[in-house]
Amino acid sequence: MFMSDPNSKALRKLQRKSAIILGTT
Repeated sequence: MFMSDPNSKALRKLQRKSAIILGTT
């Protein structure tokens, strides 16, 4: 995992959002 990569941060945020959506469904 690359913490210095901003793209990775965005991907992580998206994954977290997806997880929340999946958990609420």
